[in-house]
Amino acid sequence: WIGHPSVAIAEPNLLRQLMSRIPDDSRFNQQWALDNIGQTTGGMPDADIDAPEAWDLHRGSADVVVAVIDTGIDHDHVDLVDNMWVNTVERDGVADFDDDGNGFIDDIFGCDLLGAGSRIEDGIEKLICVEQSDSVGHGTHVAGIIGAQGNNNLGAVGVNWDVSLMELQAGDSGGIDLLASYQSMAYAFYRKHTYILEQSGQPVSKPFYGTPANIVAVNASYSDPASSLL
Repeated sequence: WIGHPSVAIAEPNLLRQLMSRIPDDSRFNQQWALDNIGQTTGGMPDADIDAPEAWDLHRGSADVVVAVIDTGIDHDHVDLVDNMWVNTVERDGVADFDDDGNGFIDDIFGCDLLGAGSRIEDGIEKLICVEQSDSVGHGTHVAGIIGAQGNNNLGAVGVNWDVSLMELQAGDSGGIDLLASYQSMAYAFYRKHTYILEQSGQPVSKPFYGTPANIVAVNASYSDPASSLL
């Protein structure tokens, strides 16, 4: 038929695959902000971020590191444990020792800059990153929105199915400490990672975000800008 004089053009009849990738996470049907089909009372279908359509194109990567500056992260959470950023030099090194020589002791998943102590070694002050936790739960919630593991048949799903979440604790139930927040940013800048999620809702001096660091800073749009003087 290709050479038939009555045929100007011909194409094969193909079976097209349906678009919109839906994860098998058990609570995805409750995450209307990702995919709204009107599942809540009074819900407006398609009032969402079109996550499944985006997931057809990309679902994240462990090469992308998101530094979550918040109340900490439950890094043993079943939906987060495989998406945590890990400093393998410190994890596999000697406890209570600055194995990688970056000035932070035991910064395995990041550092608790709110509760970190310090000591002088060879004339240099080094911060001691104590065992991190999230007694408040806010940072863990935020981390889940960013990167709860996708398509693992349990819990919720993050915007990124795969990602590396860096835990930088700068607050507790009393709020986000501004100094600890800046120190957390400095840590992430030092690490030369790509994204910072700053949860304090406070304005930050623009010169601090130097473009050579190749970092995108993201702030929660809903945060209360009210602050208390310490």
